[in-house]
Amino acid sequence: MKSFTDILLRRMFAVIFLLLGCNFLDAAEVYNLRCEYLVNPLGVDVANPRLSWMISSQKRGEVQTAYEILVASSSELLAPGKADVWKSGKITSDQSIQLEYQGASLHSNTKYYWKVRVWDKDGQVGAWSAPAFWSMGLLTANDWGAARWIAFKDGEQWKKEWKQHKDTELSHREDTWPLQTGQDHKIWESYEEAKPHYDPSPLFRKTFSVSKQVKSAYLYICGLGYYEAFLNGERIGNHVLDPAWTNFDKRSFYVVYNVTSQLHSGKNAMGVMLGRGQYNPLSNDIWGLSVSSWVDQPKVMAVIKVKYTDGSTQDIVTDQTWKTTGGPIVFDDTRKGEMYDARREQKGWTLSSFNDNHWQSVALVNWNAPLQSQMIPPIRCFASIAPKKVYPKGEGRTVYDIGKNIAGWARVKVSGPAGAKVLVEYSEMPSDRELVPNVRNNRMKVKVENKDYNSFYDPGVDIRQQNGYILKGEGVETFECHYSYKGFQFIRITADKGVKVVQVEGVPVHTDVESTGSFTCSNSVVNRIQENSRISLLNNFHSIATDCPHREKQGWTADNYISCEAAMYNFNMASFYT
Repeated sequence: MKSFTDILLRRMFAVIFLLLGCNFLDAAEVYNLRCEYLVNPLGVDVANPRLSWMISSQKRGEVQTAYEILVASSSELLAPGKADVWKSGKITSDQSIQLEYQGASLHSNTKYYWKVRVWDKDGQVGAWSAPAFWSMGLLTANDWGAARWIAFKDGEQWKKEWKQHKDTELSHREDTWPLQTGQDHKIWESYEEAKPHYDPSPLFRKTFSVSKQVKSAYLYICGLGYYEAFLNGERIGNHVLDPAWTNFDKRSFYVVYNVTSQLHSGKNAMGVMLGRGQYNPLSNDIWGLSVSSWVDQPKVMAVIKVKYTDGSTQDIVTDQTWKTTGGPIVFDDTRKGEMYDARREQKGWTLSSFNDNHWQSVALVNWNAPLQSQMIPPIRCFASIAPKKVYPKGEGRTVYDIGKNIAGWARVKVSGPAGAKVLVEYSEMPSDRELVPNVRNNRMKVKVENKDYNSFYDPGVDIRQQNGYILKGEGVETFECHYSYKGFQFIRITADKGVKVVQVEGVPVHTDVESTGSFTCSNSVVNRIQENSRISLLNNFHSIATDCPHREKQGWTADNYISCEAAMYNFNMASFYT
């Protein structure tokens, strides 16, 4: 039988442990670790990245009085006494944002792990945070190794052909705004007007071998003006409209992807498809973007940096051994739209088994702008929106109302014979009272001579938003834009005879900024204004903050200045604005 003393001691120890546990629970906890404002970013290319975190506590009036940071070259070494890159020690400070890394020099293409703990207002230390990481980008030009810029054709030949195109187009300039040629032309007409045709969006491919066990593999890529990359038949990442728009001759952004899981033993193949973006716009607009100082032929430079488990490394680079050919996107422009000819698809072109003997060698070209890591949330596609109403218009035309104004494009499924055409047009507010019963009278006073366009005309936009698709004739075919986004609520499909439209959806597309603020109240009108404000902001986040997603797509500074506070109340804009 237990003595009274034993029972008393047990109870005293239980109380002591309980009190200790309560004190531990009261200690400040650290969460939401960020490097350069981002969660676990890849490709940081600043020598001393800025670190941030948040604290949580059950105590009222809690403040951080000190912190300690550990940084290590592996997750196994991320422990007190083992961290081999930086041990800050206890630093007396309440600072928890934009703390510059102060450890040993950081190396290109290297992953670093870190965690932090803090002391509270009572001097009590909390638990270590969950680990986070960042990887370094390529800090010097030499880190790109033997990688070269590659393009579809010789640079001088391209410049000569580009000048001929522009001289011809601008010799019959139209008195329209904001585009100076081809304002209300269908995409088919815009394509045919340029004789000879503009170059199609080029495809590039390279096969290579992996003979050892891979520890890690990272792709560093800059495709100007837009690109999509593939490895062994799979799309790399889920970004769209990459890289971000900038002064391309001042800096060009590269993006980093972890492709370790997409490599396999033996033969591999990488493919890249380029678009023009704002780097090489086709439209002749009043702002003169087609004669910007940076305008040049679409091109790509990339390197896959492979580390093997035995410590050896291998670089797979863009060089003269790559092959190229014209792709199925035969016309693409951010304002005038794009045209996709599915008959020109080359099935399996991103696989190692594909026969590219009929492809030509790439051209090595120059581009002197410094490469800089794209430290911004990417543009992505979001959940598609099914139409709320459908309006048959006769003669192969149908209008779909998705019930919400978005920036992005339509995803369309069709079936029909090879060579049949499908025209997709977009409008925020058509001049059609069947579609918009309360449209103002002044919007009905349209001047466009094309009667077919007249009924889908939006005077507030004043350009034809569209993309075209030519069927290959193989069952149900799905298509959407790659390099041109629109602002719209209504989608009009005009299909050739024999084409069946299976499905139409609206796809929102914008920079993936994190939602950080919200507001609701008892007034439904105020709530609607708040929601409309958020939608309008998202519709104009496309790597820069723009004035509109259809006509101009410009980053006017006044528009940005006036809207920036609203943006920051609603979204985490730190890396975006940086």
